[in-house]
Amino acid sequence: MRQLASGRDRILFLEQQPWERPLSLPGTKGTITRSPLTANQVLRRLLQATTILSVFTHSKITAEVLRSAPHLRLIVTRTTGYDHINITAARARGVTVCNVPEYGTQTVAEHTLALLLAISRRIVDSVNRTRRGNFKYEDLHGFDLAGKTLGVIGTGRIGSQVIRYAQSLGMDVLAHSSVRDRRLARQLDFRYVALAPLLRAADVVSLHVPMTPKTKHLLNAAAFRYMKRGVVIINTARGGLIDTNALVKALKTKKVAAAGLDVLEHTAARRVLQSMPNVLLTPHNAFNSHEALERIMATTVRNIRAFQVGRPINVVDPKTG
Repeated sequence: MRQLASGRDRILFLEQQPWERPLSLPGTKGTITRSPLTANQVLRRLLQATTILSVFTHSKITAEVLRSAPHLRLIVTRTTGYDHINITAARARGVTVCNVPEYGTQTVAEHTLALLLAISRRIVDSVNRTRRGNFKYEDLHGFDLAGKTLGVIGTGRIGSQVIRYAQSLGMDVLAHSSVRDRRLARQLDFRYVALAPLLRAADVVSLHVPMTPKTKHLLNAAAFRYMKRGVVIINTARGGLIDTNALVKALKTKKVAAAGLDVLEHTAARRVLQSMPNVLLTPHNAFNSHEALERIMATTVRNIRAFQVGRPINVVDPKTG
């Protein structure tokens, strides 16, 4: 790991948002440039001089972008996921990639539960109706979560927290994960099963896995055929985990009764899904709490400081990138 001399770093902080404070990065060394633009929009001359680049989800760090930044040594993504970064190309150029592995466990889990409760109790329909002055409730039937089976795909930090919340509501839980945490299963009293049995049994399926070549379109046409009629789908992870075309078909046929989605596969998916009455969309907002945003910034600063003194932390494993 090459340690850069103090004061020589040129730090480019992209996708700058008003909430991202402090204005200076305490303890870091070098000049800091900030921009609301993505790496794909910013002037190439800025990238050419950059040694440390901080991005959010909308910057697609491709091999071409990396070639535009010949002095780049560190990419710090202010996210847990890093599928927007070509890890292989970064490694080939000697660029270290760090992420924020933990900032929103409870935050995202709470949003997951909020989507499910909003669907089960017809919250959006009820609010829209009363705002129009209509207080009739007879056709706003919801359903209880107690006694229903939740299928959790991915039992990392967020998935396991969702299990805790679901069980507090009296739901039974089945889980599927590439790595099975037996101790967690005993502690929280849930069962690991293969994907197909989970899909057959679940009343609700909630996704909590990263986006990788193996998980792309994890829920596809074949997966929807396994599911029971009337299942509810919740996705607060990555849009590409679901084949949009297959989901739309399942929603139209009522195989899927409803979907709560905080992430979408692509912009075209938004245009199709936002008009469907049995779809509840939020704008990639699951992470967005004051506390989580503070944790993102604090970890980002630590990642940069640690790299500058030659002891990098939260380095993305290229074998899993």
